[in-house]
Amino acid sequence: MRPALSLAFAATLLAAPAYAQSVESADASPRSSEDSVSEPGPDSDSISEPEAAHPESAPAASDSVTVSDSVTVSDTDAVAVSESASDSDTVTVPTIPDRLAPLRVDVGPSQLRVGGLAQLTSEIETRDGDTDGFVDFRRLRVDVRALFLDGRVALRGHVSAMPRGAELLDLHVDAELSEAAHLRVGLAKTPFTAYRQQSINDHVLVDWPIVSRWFGGERQLGLTLEGAPSGPTGVRRASYAFGVYNGDPARPQNHRFSTAYGEKAPTRSGFRDATAYDVPHPELMGRGGLALGPVQTAISVAWDLRPVHAIDPAARMALEAHLDTEHVDVWAIGYLALHEGLDHHTALGLGGVLLDASFRVHPRVELAARWSTVLFSDALREDARATADARIASAAAEEQSRLSTRYADVGRVEALHESTVGLAIYAFGHSLKWQTDATWLRDRTTAGRDDAFRLRLQAQLAF
Repeated sequence: MRPALSLAFAATLLAAPAYAQSVESADASPRSSEDSVSEPGPDSDSISEPEAAHPESAPAASDSVTVSDSVTVSDTDAVAVSESASDSDTVTVPTIPDRLAPLRVDVGPSQLRVGGLAQLTSEIETRDGDTDGFVDFRRLRVDVRALFLDGRVALRGHVSAMPRGAELLDLHVDAELSEAAHLRVGLAKTPFTAYRQQSINDHVLVDWPIVSRWFGGERQLGLTLEGAPSGPTGVRRASYAFGVYNGDPARPQNHRFSTAYGEKAPTRSGFRDATAYDVPHPELMGRGGLALGPVQTAISVAWDLRPVHAIDPAARMALEAHLDTEHVDVWAIGYLALHEGLDHHTALGLGGVLLDASFRVHPRVELAARWSTVLFSDALREDARATADARIASAAAEEQSRLSTRYADVGRVEALHESTVGLAIYAFGHSLKWQTDATWLRDRTTAGRDDAFRLRLQAQLAF
């Protein structure tokens, strides 16, 4: 029954009449930031991102037209026919919205916005002849924003409403200090790589690549100052983002470094299983970018002033290039992470590469391919094995057997590879879409190679 429903849903999307012609502006691209449900910004992974999240423009509350007691649409999304400036009878072609707007309530110069995200996912994976899978919601999220002083100050609360693991994702205040300086204080995404600032809502493929899990840094408590100063001609080619954070990621999903040592990162923001933050160990991060036409480049650096051994990388670096046109979107990123060993010496720990490309072949169809890899240095693997052996030796006799089993594979992984191809079918931009992707996974260990294959189907509703 589920495959039949999936095929019927996909066929319905393809059969629906396109709202745009095959030749459209970049603003109409389902992939572009202007056409996304969650505009990219330092908090990324967001829903109905307000203008305040963009360093390129000053935040402001949108002019809106009420269409019900609780729902409004911006005047830019409204269907309108305007008279031509000439004496002819020519009229402007109506602009039809390709996204669902968040619920909005205007109170004078203030505004309340409520957005939501639901991703229903079916996943099947085959490894070593065994097949496993599930059908469940991957994400259920609610995003609430309050904008004050004509949008110059914004308060955001963003939560995951998954029943098995509800948690706080973002809680922060944004303030526009000037046209080229925006301040964010609270729990939010750190500015490590522009790629990670995107929202998962706007991806063609179902989920983030493995490099984002190992090098991302994820959300932390702290403050970020960012902006894009105007050049002599008024064009904003350069951008910056830097800040200081507590060094303790709130979510374990995107903080995999400790798993190289056989440990699990704690959950700081879960409503049921949250653990208290450790003593802060400041982490400094910065990102500088330069845009030349459709090509953007950036370098990101993160430095932990007091890393916890086997938990935190000592430093991370990333160099990225991004090509963004109306139909093509390409990312190329290289990563490095340093670690501090038992002997307190710092050495290269991880290396990574990401190549991510998508091509819109039709106003409603976009294809994508991605390859990513994470490489483990000999120094990191040897330190992880030595750390595990020391923990086993120092444990009580009755615990040593259990710990030996737990740490049996520590130090064996040499590399992780992921190759994915897929497509997205847009019924209503990123607000209502169908995603399908297929992945070949290869883990290279000291014992050989372990291959797996994964198929994912996902339906997304976002507003």
